[in-house]
Amino acid sequence: MALITVITPCYNQAFFLPDALRSLQEQTFQNWECIVVNDGSTDDTERVALEWSEKDSRIKYFSKQNGGLSSTRNFGLRKASGKYIQFLDADDALHEKKFQSAISLLENDDALDLVITDFVESEEKLENTYSSWCKLSDKKISYESILLEWDSQFSIPIHCALFRSTILQGLGFNEKLKAKEDWLLWLEIFKRNAQCSLIAKPYANYRHHAQAMTRNHDHMYENVYEAYKYVAENEKLGPLIYPFFHKVNAYWMKHLTKHMRDDRYRLRNEIAGSIKKVKKIFRSLVLK
Repeated sequence: MALITVITPCYNQAFFLPDALRSLQEQTFQNWECIVVNDGSTDDTERVALEWSEKDSRIKYFSKQNGGLSSTRNFGLRKASGKYIQFLDADDALHEKKFQSAISLLENDDALDLVITDFVESEEKLENTYSSWCKLSDKKISYESILLEWDSQFSIPIHCALFRSTILQGLGFNEKLKAKEDWLLWLEIFKRNAQCSLIAKPYANYRHHAQAMTRNHDHMYENVYEAYKYVAENEKLGPLIYPFFHKVNAYWMKHLTKHMRDDRYRLRNEIAGSIKKVKKIFRSLVLK
């Protein structure tokens, strides 16, 4: 029976970790291992993870110095031994049928590289769910759509996917970024012409809470700029360069407008500065 390796990074989320692990134990497909990686937490992450690993040998605990989400996921990838890879952050959860539904497709079609399901969103209590802002099963997911439509038309929480391990071989998360690192990985995956199947069932739960990195505007804007800069300078965009910079400019203008009446002048100035820097990068690339 095929093995699924679940990679669960955890930084100061001991409170949420049991929900993630419980959602694994409730899977109808039971042949999985979970690699819990403690990224230098200062809370009870180690105690909680060890309690669960002592009760369930499929849960394997590792600890490392703090290095950020990308380095923690990459650490887990290096430890993985499964035919399939599932990412599951400590504050998220999966529906009990996620593994079974995805495995049945992957095991019956060797050409498939990954299966993506729809998702729901929730606040701190997982049971208080609501519809996601986008329906992935309605999208045509490709390199171009991920490049140009990400965050405006859709985004794919990483735990929506079950990956065949071979499609991730030689890939990893960009450790220089603290946000949008998943977007860059999705680009790399679909640059390989990944074959994907979509399941129109919300089998992943994306949780919002006060500690989430996406709630930190300063953190997000700084890393969004770095991610856009990385793509502009490293991807061979060709004719996509113009629609890409239109997308980038639209993003910054949207958020600049959003903060026009914000008291945080520094944040507005930072966004305005990002717009100027993006235009400078665009001009330099067009003139090459």
